[in-house]
Amino acid sequence: YTYALKRQVQSMWMPIEQSMAVNLPLFLALFGGMLLSAWQRGSLKLRWQRLRTWPRHFIGGAVMGAGAVLIPGGNDTLLLKSLPGLSPHAVPALIALVCGIAVSLLFIRLVTGKTLKIVCSGDICRVDD
Repeated sequence: YTYALKRQVQSMWMPIEQSMAVNLPLFLALFGGMLLSAWQRGSLKLRWQRLRTWPRHFIGGAVMGAGAVLIPGGNDTLLLKSLPGLSPHAVPALIALVCGIAVSLLFIRLVTGKTLKIVCSGDICRVDD
């Protein structure tokens, strides 16, 4: 689905062989499934964050987006297709991915003095303060 979404966005600026008639229904099905799942488990709600947290979320999203662009095909393609297929780019990309995560966690510890602790319950994971 990530590839289909990428192709849909690309088709807005350049002609590609796969038409919007294929990508748009795939994206709508994915988005509709996410909404239906959230509604079904009772967690569908808009949560507005304080204005002062927006820059932090924006910077985090930009860094994640930059990392996603650098991984050939995205994380799902790397782990589920490229590594099992023994692609030559897969191992260096995985090492770069793990190193990027490690640097990010070390940076968080350096700036805040805290170790990031994730608590998962059911299908929801949260940062424990």
